[in-house]
Amino acid sequence: MNLSVLKKIVAQKWILVILLGCLLILPTAARGQSDLKLAALQIDLWPEYDRPDALVIYSFSLTADTTLPASVTFRIPAAAQLNGYGYYAEDGGRPVQDGYTQRVEGDWLYATFIMRSLRGTLEYYDASLVTDGTKRSFTYQWPADYAAADLQIIVQQPLDATDLSLSASADQPQVGSDGLMYYRVGAGALNAGQTYRLDLTYQKSSTRLSAENMQVQPVSPLPENNSWQALPWILGILGAGLIVGGIGWYWMVSRRTDSHQSRKRRRPAKDAAAKDAATKDVAAKDAAANEAVYCHQCGRRATAGDRFCRSCGSQLRIE
Repeated sequence: MNLSVLKKIVAQKWILVILLGCLLILPTAARGQSDLKLAALQIDLWPEYDRPDALVIYSFSLTADTTLPASVTFRIPAAAQLNGYGYYAEDGGRPVQDGYTQRVEGDWLYATFIMRSLRGTLEYYDASLVTDGTKRSFTYQWPADYAAADLQIIVQQPLDATDLSLSASADQPQVGSDGLMYYRVGAGALNAGQTYRLDLTYQKSSTRLSAENMQVQPVSPLPENNSWQALPWILGILGAGLIVGGIGWYWMVSRRTDSHQSRKRRRPAKDAAAKDAATKDVAAKDAAANEAVYCHQCGRRATAGDRFCRSCGSQLRIE
């Protein structure tokens, strides 16, 4: 046997070993997937909630013996639109998304994602809601990929809907905190491969969506004696103060204007009187200056203001 033939035989043996290993591994992985069980599964059906379709919400928990991380796969209608998925961390909050794949086979879409805790969720919009005039109908089917120890289905009656009817018996409907009516159907324990179907019909003449009736509520009740409650009083007092201040300012400005105008009216009269007096004084002085005085002894003309003659010394006769 030459060397080339020996190499081919060895290579073929290694190929056989690899194929046998793959055949051993694949069943193990398949068993690991099929061994997953749901301790609890709640399916919420909300027709015409925030879209004219039906919103389907899975809230589930894996059994306590599940090895984490685990890969879960849910089948949903191929025409559905996935809206959210993931697992809940220990501190709660929004679901964590960590790895996701999907594939379509026939009428189903297989959504696969990783679970790192026992609690998870998946939600999607199902466009198979049928509208016939005022009549609405919707059919939901649980494909039973996993065994569920307890399956509960909660149906939300849409806003403005009446005469809701279910194909399975439900508990007495309850009004939720959002003001909508809710119906609970207990399907109980189901094995893997045991499907469950629920048909619902109702009457609805409007196109309003249930989300339109939702109102924002505070997380906790507001304290009764909040400081902001005094704000209207504070604004009222400030407004009154501004009004009183404006009136006072207007009164002071008006008074100043009247006083100024009064002074302007009185000032011309005083100025005219003073001017007349000055004019008379000047006239008197001019008259006195123009009236000549002569000495009766020597006949010399005296200067204004003289009492005696500057020439002969005689006392002047001033009338």
